[in-house]
Amino acid sequence: MMTTNGTAMPGEHAPRIQQLDFIRGIAVLGIFLMNIVALGLPAAVIDNPVAMDPVSSADLWVWGLSQVFAEQKFIAMFGMLFGAGILLFAERAEARQLPPRALHFRRMGWLALFGLLHAWLLWYGDILFPYAVAGCLAWLWRAKPVASLIRWGVALYLIPALLLYLVHLSLPQMDPADLADLAAFWSPEAEQLAAEIAALQGGLAERIAYRHEFILSLQTSGMVFGTLWLVLGYMLLGMALFKLGVLSLQVPRTTYYKLLGWLLPGLALSAYGVYYQVEAEFSVLVSFAGPLWNYLGSLMTALGYIGILGLVALRMANAAWVQRVKAVGRMAFSAYIMQTLIGVILFQYIGLFGLLQRSHLILIVMLVWAVQLVFLPLYLQHYRQGPLEWVWRRLTYAGTRRVDTSV
Repeated sequence: MMTTNGTAMPGEHAPRIQQLDFIRGIAVLGIFLMNIVALGLPAAVIDNPVAMDPVSSADLWVWGLSQVFAEQKFIAMFGMLFGAGILLFAERAEARQLPPRALHFRRMGWLALFGLLHAWLLWYGDILFPYAVAGCLAWLWRAKPVASLIRWGVALYLIPALLLYLVHLSLPQMDPADLADLAAFWSPEAEQLAAEIAALQGGLAERIAYRHEFILSLQTSGMVFGTLWLVLGYMLLGMALFKLGVLSLQVPRTTYYKLLGWLLPGLALSAYGVYYQVEAEFSVLVSFAGPLWNYLGSLMTALGYIGILGLVALRMANAAWVQRVKAVGRMAFSAYIMQTLIGVILFQYIGLFGLLQRSHLILIVMLVWAVQLVFLPLYLQHYRQGPLEWVWRRLTYAGTRRVDTSV
């Protein structure tokens, strides 16, 4: 039975918003385009494609196209979907006469724990912990009007951009010893790369010993001076889009064409960032300015992608490939960890870390995409949700008067 506003009666399974699953599925698949580089190559190579020899023209093209079309774009989409999910979770908890605030913070607490385990035991590039921390803060804006959410979202999103610009301006005046340390990370010596490759091909203890300071910095200073603000900004903008009905196809078709208008300016800014770094021959002096251009263009591009996906959904909602992507989005948590596990097995346990180039990694991405698009829909024919989604929901609702895992 449904109420007059379309929500499920307490104790019943609430209907899913299919468009959220569709966008989330595209985001999770797209995120793997960038994550596989961090999973399979030394840290310096993530931002500096010429940090490790050999580098072919194909590798540079893959880097450049990934920067323009993928880097930060799918994380932005996922962050906006996460913000929308906070509002949807609260609405459904209230419809079931459950305490939304308590459940939300319990939900974020468990996600933070999952993120810590993911970062320390599997892979340092975890996004779950930052999302959990930002998700707790995002609750403060839950009841804000759309205009306020947009203003705050854009302002928070621009904080890391301002910090990147200030660091860029400071590089020529930096103490020579500090600049030398930055250059050593930006373009490490062969011995340093070999040590990283050996450590990451070793056992769990060796990997943690080598990465522990890096992981700790990402989860502390890295969040305070960057990640937290951009993720929170994405979430607030996602809340605004959800309240407007953009993410649930409740707006006119023209709205998606307007969003599509952000695509070319966003791509142009990212493309200029690529050109800027290539022209500077990937000098350490542009190590912050190049990514800044891409950062500024990423939100615009993500909005353009959401516009495209809205138009696709309006035209071909029942297409077979769309249904497969929705299945990935419905199992986003499990799909994300599955990608990490595949990467850990290939690069750390089989020993391929540091041995492949970007052009090779793209082939692995396509194979993993194919596996997830084939097998995740088959899994959902037998189960209502992914295994990690099930565990997360059971933990969230444990101890409440009604455990309903459909949210």
